[in-house]
Amino acid sequence: MPKRDPLVVPPIMDSREYTQQEITQAASELQAFKALEGRSSKHKRTRRRRVVISILAVLLALIIGVVVLGSILGNPGQGGTQATALVTRGDFVDSIDVSGNLAAFEQVTITPEIEGTVSQLYVSEGDAVEAGQLLFTLDNPDLDQAVTRAQLGVDSANLNLSSAQTALNDAVWAQGRAWENYLAVRDAYENPAPPPAGDELPSSPPLTQADVDQAYDVYRQSTSAVTSAELALAGASLGVTDANAALAAAVAILDGRNIHSPISGLVVLCNIERGTKLSTLAVAGQVPMQIAQNGQMHMTVSVNEIDILGVEPGMSALITVNALQGYSTEAEVLRVASTSGATEEFYFGGGGGLVTYKVELLIKNPDPKLKIGMSADAKIVLQKLEKVLMVNAMAIQDAGAYNYLLVLDENGSVREVRVKLVASSNALAVIEGDIREGDEVLLDTGYPGGPMMQQDSAMSTSVTISAP
Repeated sequence: MPKRDPLVVPPIMDSREYTQQEITQAASELQAFKALEGRSSKHKRTRRRRVVISILAVLLALIIGVVVLGSILGNPGQGGTQATALVTRGDFVDSIDVSGNLAAFEQVTITPEIEGTVSQLYVSEGDAVEAGQLLFTLDNPDLDQAVTRAQLGVDSANLNLSSAQTALNDAVWAQGRAWENYLAVRDAYENPAPPPAGDELPSSPPLTQADVDQAYDVYRQSTSAVTSAELALAGASLGVTDANAALAAAVAILDGRNIHSPISGLVVLCNIERGTKLSTLAVAGQVPMQIAQNGQMHMTVSVNEIDILGVEPGMSALITVNALQGYSTEAEVLRVASTSGATEEFYFGGGGGLVTYKVELLIKNPDPKLKIGMSADAKIVLQKLEKVLMVNAMAIQDAGAYNYLLVLDENGSVREVRVKLVASSNALAVIEGDIREGDEVLLDTGYPGGPMMQQDSAMSTSVTISAP
């Protein structure tokens, strides 16, 4: 580029005054010059940005080339070989791994139905108890008074019953006398005595029909008295029954002072001591005592929405406890939730949610060393097949209507063998067909052209270019 001569500014020859029109024109020319200079600078920046993007694109192509070349040449000793696996025979187990905490299968809260103050305490937290064992006793004077009043009621009812029975007996006796008198009067009226002989006067005037009617009215009144006495006796008998029932209820409530364990287990919580008022615990939101059954334990775990489709009640599981090295015990799937629980949020590449379902495992014969709350791992067995042919799951080729394997013969040729896929997991597949133990098969590693060269790992590279 030729060297330009420096710009020479001529000296001001005169100091004449410029008109307003000349000043305006000069300002317009200066503004146009600056605009032209700005467009030139912007053009230069655009060109620089394009150059930078081009350079980054070339670097990206080089990086991808290096990655691809490294993946091909990364295993010099295996270059040119195809990934294979052997068909084996053994026991196939498909399972899922979950974790949780041990809990009592049954846990009851001891809440007496009566109020009172603890007068005697026979157990402490951590004690083993049997069903029906006395735990503590309450003191409540009102209950004693209620039993005393109920007993007085029974005594009074019995006296009323005795009086009613006496009144009935008297009424029945009076009824008998009235009936006999009626029969005598009627007989005397119907069969009058012959008149005395001579001048003797009769001992009593002859009876009339009015006398007979009067005797019958007396008998009828006595019958009504018997009926009334019978009703009174029945009422007194009911009174005795009610009084005895009230006494039994008062005694039963009084017996409620003695609190017994409803189950055999372990006292896992005890908030009382001698002198504790149950009303004070209630105000504080506490319970007197809790007992957990130690004959069985359970464990509640969370299973994701994919694996839950294969979990059913009755399936077996193997539980290991972190605190007991080498210990394991069998369990059984007891219940499977039909609705999902709370969604667990996780964030990977933008976030998401994991839907889980609760599964309850039952441990029928737990070791006495196991404690409630211990953390444990469980392996739920979804499917178990014994002495079956298995192969690496990547060897299964899918033709849509059927599955097949590419079997590598001893002479190096490859033949297609159709198989039936019986079961599969993430790693293994159970197969049936014209296949033998020890056959070598090609793996489908996902290369678009079919089985590719064996690689140790897969790499995904993502490059983001940002313009300056």
